[in-house]
Amino acid sequence: MSLAAAVLATLALQQTDPLAPARTGQVLCYEPDVARQTCYGTATYRRQGNGTIISDIVVAASAVPAIFVHSSAPVFVRGDAECTRLVPSADQITAIYEEGERLGGSDFESFRRILGSSIDQGNGPGRELCFTYTPLANGNLKSTARIDGVARPDLGGTVRWVRPADGWRVAF
Repeated sequence: MSLAAAVLATLALQQTDPLAPARTGQVLCYEPDVARQTCYGTATYRRQGNGTIISDIVVAASAVPAIFVHSSAPVFVRGDAECTRLVPSADQITAIYEEGERLGGSDFESFRRILGSSIDQGNGPGRELCFTYTPLANGNLKSTARIDGVARPDLGGTVRWVRPADGWRVAF
């Protein structure tokens, strides 16, 4: 093996997999409240037989009435980033619960279209969205977003890998 190949192999091994904690049963908690063990939303990652990674997200969309939105999207790892190709958000919404009841039929379709349209503004389909996660002293991670390589501070925030079995949940 040439010196250049050895250096590249070493660098590849040093790259961190941003989704590694998911393989140990952890979920990514958005905007964690450690004292209450709550998250504004969570992402659970699952690998399909063909190697595709699916991110299943649950977000607390409203406190009153209590509305929770579920969505799924394929993601991939590029270097130290979690990435996805943007598609119309309405197509990724898999369920909406209002006060514990799953919306169906025209109620679901209407809410899904409105919510998806709101999310998509300025984030057109086909673009690549990537997040990197930088450790903070308190155990949280700073989430930094880029769309097609351009920084998007408005899409970043604070996240933390958590175990639902420890009592963590999605709530306002």
